Amino acid sequence: MKKPMFWGSLFLLFSILALSWFSLQAQEKLVTFMGSVTDNENNVLPGASVTLKNTETGYSYSTTTRPDGRFMLSGIEPGKYDCEVRLDGFTTQIRKGMTFNIGARIELNFQLTPSPIQQEVTVVAEAPLIEVTKSDISSIVGRKEIDDLPVITRSFANLAMLKPGTAGSGSDIRAGAQPGGSSEVIVDGVSNEFSWYNTMRSDLPADAIQEFRILVNQFSAEYGNATAAVLHAITRSGTNEFRGRAYFFWRDEAFDAKNYFATEKQEFSQYRFGGFLGGPIVKDKLHFFLCYEGSRYKTYSVITSPLVPQESIPVRTVNDQFLLKFNYQLNEKNMFTVRYTRDWPRTFNAGVGGFNTKDRAYDSISWDDVFQGTWTFYPTANSLNEFRIQYSKRWYETRGNELSADPNSYQINRPSGNFGKYWGNPMWWPEVRFQLNDGFTLFLGKHNLKVGVDFNYVDSKVTSYWGWPGIFYFDTDLPFDPNNPATYPYMFDYNAAAPSEEHSNMTSYAFYVQDTWKILPRVTLNFGIRYTNYQFAQNPNQEKFVVSNKLNWDPRVGISWDPFGDGKSVLRASVGKYTNSPMGNVLYASVVNRVEYDERIIYYPGYPDPFKPNPFVPAEEAKIPKELYTYDYGMPCPMSISYSLGAERELFKDFSLAADYVISKGRHLYWFVNKNPVIPGTGSKRPNPEIGNWFNVEAGGRADYRGLYLVLKKRYSHGYGFEIAYTFSNSKADVESGDWNTPSNNEKRYLDYGPTNQDARHRLSITGIVDLPFGLQLSTIFYYRSPLPYSIVYGYDYNKDGINRDYYPEGSHRNNARGPHYYSLDMRISYFLRLKNQYSAQVFVEMFNVTNRVNFANPVGNRRSVNFGKSVSAGDPRLIQLGFRLNF
Repeated sequence: MKKPMFWGSLFLLFSILALSWFSLQAQEKLVTFMGSVTDNENNVLPGASVTLKNTETGYSYSTTTRPDGRFMLSGIEPGKYDCEVRLDGFTTQIRKGMTFNIGARIELNFQLTPSPIQQEVTVVAEAPLIEVTKSDISSIVGRKEIDDLPVITRSFANLAMLKPGTAGSGSDIRAGAQPGGSSEVIVDGVSNEFSWYNTMRSDLPADAIQEFRILVNQFSAEYGNATAAVLHAITRSGTNEFRGRAYFFWRDEAFDAKNYFATEKQEFSQYRFGGFLGGPIVKDKLHFFLCYEGSRYKTYSVITSPLVPQESIPVRTVNDQFLLKFNYQLNEKNMFTVRYTRDWPRTFNAGVGGFNTKDRAYDSISWDDVFQGTWTFYPTANSLNEFRIQYSKRWYETRGNELSADPNSYQINRPSGNFGKYWGNPMWWPEVRFQLNDGFTLFLGKHNLKVGVDFNYVDSKVTSYWGWPGIFYFDTDLPFDPNNPATYPYMFDYNAAAPSEEHSNMTSYAFYVQDTWKILPRVTLNFGIRYTNYQFAQNPNQEKFVVSNKLNWDPRVGISWDPFGDGKSVLRASVGKYTNSPMGNVLYASVVNRVEYDERIIYYPGYPDPFKPNPFVPAEEAKIPKELYTYDYGMPCPMSISYSLGAERELFKDFSLAADYVISKGRHLYWFVNKNPVIPGTGSKRPNPEIGNWFNVEAGGRADYRGLYLVLKKRYSHGYGFEIAYTFSNSKADVESGDWNTPSNNEKRYLDYGPTNQDARHRLSITGIVDLPFGLQLSTIFYYRSPLPYSIVYGYDYNKDGINRDYYPEGSHRNNARGPHYYSLDMRISYFLRLKNQYSAQVFVEMFNVTNRVNFANPVGNRRSVNFGKSVSAGDPRLIQLGFRLNF
C-alpha cells in the first residue's frame, strides 16, 4: 500500500517555495496604492519621495518615484491613511483622510508646484470612489455598515446576501446558479472553510471584523477553490490609542408578534454580550486586539406524547467567540501578525419535543480553533513577499446528558411516542486543516507581476453509532406484554457496520501567475492563470476517490478602461475559468458515509432481545439488497466559465452608479447516476436483482446563469449614506444538493434541468444610514425577492420506476411552479450620548420585519397532500431587539 500523499506533497511545496522565493505574490487582502508625480506643466518628477502613514497605528510605507514619475506601494493593510509627497524645490503635498478598503487598488496622481522655499499644501479628501484598474465584480462592506445596520444574527455573512449576484442563507453563500459548496470564505488571507461540505467553518464576533469584500464574478487568479463567490474578510487590529467597547443585546418573546401559524407565542429569551479592547504595546510598533462575544438563547420544547406526562423541556443554545490578535511592524521592511480565534457553539437538550420524549434528548457540542501567522516582507524597493501559515481544528460531537436514555439502549418508536436514545449518539467529528501560502509581488515598470503557491492538508474523521444498537418499531401504544402477541414489535432496524468510521483527507496544492499590465495610461489588462491539484485518501476498505487534475488550469483575463482619464469612470470586461474542490460536495460525503453503513432489517423480532425468537411469529431477516455507492474513477473537478461586461461612474462627489452583465456556465458538476435502477413500469424489478440501487458519482451536471447587476451608492459622508442594489437574473441547473443530485426519472434525466431553488427574477436591497438631530441615528435594510420556484409532483410513483418524485403534469421539469413574493423592512433607531473622559454610550432598538409582513413559505407541491397548494409555514413575524453599547 502506498503511503499517503501528505509528505510527498509537503516536500514538493517547500521545493517550490525554495525555487520561487523571489518571484511569488501576496493575496489580494492587502491594498495597492499607485500613481504619478508631475509638475504643473505635466512633466514627470522622478526621485520624489512618497510616504504613506496609517493614522491609527503609525505604520508607514515609503518609496520614490521612478524615472517615468510613477510610484507604487503594495502590501498595505486596509485602514485610514495620510500621504505625503515631497521633492526639493517643489511644494510638499499632503493628502489626508483616505480610507483604503480590503483588496483595493487605488490610483492617485499628484501635481507639485515649483517653490524656492519649502511649503506644504494639505488636502483633506477620501480615496477615489472608483477603482479604475480592476475588472472584477465585487462589493465592500465596511466597519460602518457592520456597526450600524440591523442584523439579527450579527453574522457578517448575512450582510453579504444584500449584495448583487448573491443568494442563499447563513453560511451557504451562492452565486451564478452554482450548487451548495461552490463558494469560499477567507479570513485574513486563509481559508475559513469546513471542507467536508465547503461551507463557512466558523463565525467571528461582528466587532472582530474590520471589513470584507464579496466577489461574485471574475476574481483574479489569487483566488481558487470556488466556482461561485468568494467572501474575503479581514479582522480588526489595535491602534495607537486604547479603544474598547462593552455591549449587550436582549430579545424576549414579549416584544415580538406571533407567527402566523402559531397558536401562541413560543417562550424564549436571548442575550448577547461582549466587547473588545485594543491598543498599543509599543506605540507605532506593536499593537493588540482582543474581542469576545457570548450568546445565550433559551427556549422550551413541549413533550405532547400521551404516553408520558406533558412537560416543557428547556433547550439552551450557548456560544462563546474569541479573537486575540497581535500586529508588529519591526520596520518598513517587515510586518508580523499573529491571530487566534475560537468559535464554541453548544446546544443542550436538542431532539426533544412533540412525540420525542426526554429519552431522545442530546447535547450538540462543537468548537473551532484557528492559529494563524503572517509575515509581510519587502526584499527590495520594488518587491513584496507575504507568507501565511494556518493550523485549525474543528470538533463536533453529539452525546447524551442527564435526561437522555442509556447510550446502549435501543430506540423504540411507537405511534404516539418515541423512546430510547437519539439514533446517532455518541458521535464525534474532528477536522484538522494545515495551510501554507506564500507570495511575492514584483513591480516591473508597467507590470505588477504576481506569482503564488497555496498548500492545504485537511484530515476529517467521523466516528458514529448510527443505527446502533438498533430501532424497534411498534404499531401499538399498549405496554409490552410477553403473553400478548399484539404488543410485540413488527420490525427491528439496525446498522451491522456500527460503530462506523468515515475517514477522508485531502491534499491540495495550487500555484498561480497574475499580471496587472498598464498597456496604456488609461487601459489596464489583468490576466493570469491558476492550477490546482487535488489528492484524496479514504478508509482502507473503500474505493479510492481519484479525480483528474488535467483540466484544472484556470486562465482569467480582464480589461479596464478609464475613458476620460479623470479616475471617475471605468469600463470593464472579463472572462475566466474556475475550479472547485471535489471535497466540498454533498455527494462525496454521501459515498464516504454509505460505505460504512450496512442496514439490516428483522421482521417480527423478539423483545427486548431482537435476536431471540418471537414466540408467536417466526422472525425473518428481510432480503434487502445492500445499496452501492461508488465514484467514477478520474472524474474532472467541478468548473465554471464566466463572462462579464460592465461600467461604473462617479456621478458626483461620493455618489456612484455601476452596471454589470454576467453570464456563468457550470460544467462537470457532480451528481448521482443509478446504474441499477428499477425498470420503468415494473415498480420493483431491476437489471441486477442481486443488488439494490447502485448510485455512482459522475461529473455530468450543469448550471447556467445570466444576471444584470445595478448598484447606486452614496458613500457615507455628511451624516448619511446608502446603497441600492438590484439583480435581474435567470438561473437554471440540474444539480442542487440533497435529493436533487439523484434523478427523478432515470430515463428522462433532462427533466431535472430547471430553475434553481434560489432562482428569483428580481432581488432588491436598500440599505441606509442617516444621522438625525438630537444624537439620533436611523439605519434600515429593505429586502425584496420575487417568487422562488418549487416542484409540483404526483405524490406517488407515477411511472413505476421506484422513484416517488415524478413531476406533474407528465413531462414537466423540476421547479415548475412559483411561490409567493418576499419582502422585509428592518430598522434600527439609536441614541448616542457623550459622557465624560472619552466615554460615549449608545442605546438602540432594532425592529425586524417592521411591517409584520407574513412571508409565506412555498406551497406544498405534493398533489396527494391535504395541504397541496397551501403554505404551511411562514418566516419570522415582527421581532424586536434592544441593545446598549459603552464605547471608550
